[in-house]
Amino acid sequence: MLTGVGVLATAELAGERMFVAYDNRDQEDEHSCFSDNTHRDIITNFMGIANVYTGSYTRLDGSVVSGTGIADVIEAVDPALNADILALLEEADTLTQEIYVPFDQAIVLSDQRPIVLDTVFVLQDLGDLFAQAGSELGLTINTALPE
Repeated sequence: MLTGVGVLATAELAGERMFVAYDNRDQEDEHSCFSDNTHRDIITNFMGIANVYTGSYTRLDGSVVSGTGIADVIEAVDPALNADILALLEEADTLTQEIYVPFDQAIVLSDQRPIVLDTVFVLQDLGDLFAQAGSELGLTINTALPE
């Protein structure tokens, strides 16, 4: 599970789905270039990461389903690390919501590009902390995409 959220945060979402389009400033490189839904893809991809880590999911009707999440395990091993991860989850949540819509404009408008890049950096940092959490559990977590 740590590998899954780590790879999604770092390599997939921050890397392939955001930074490639940011770096190339090209609509063709965005995740949903034909539907202009990339902003929603980014938000919901991130929500999946947060849901798995915290063990909590808010349904469309507002009711919450919750249980044991990775956060509970990490809290028992390293409360400070868990607090750092939860803080980055909050920061990433805020940043993903602030990305300009449509995303193809967020990657070219000079006043919007910094938000995209900040989001990329926070997601990469989050992936690094997921790998560190794995180490605390005696696991080796690789957040890079397989070749």
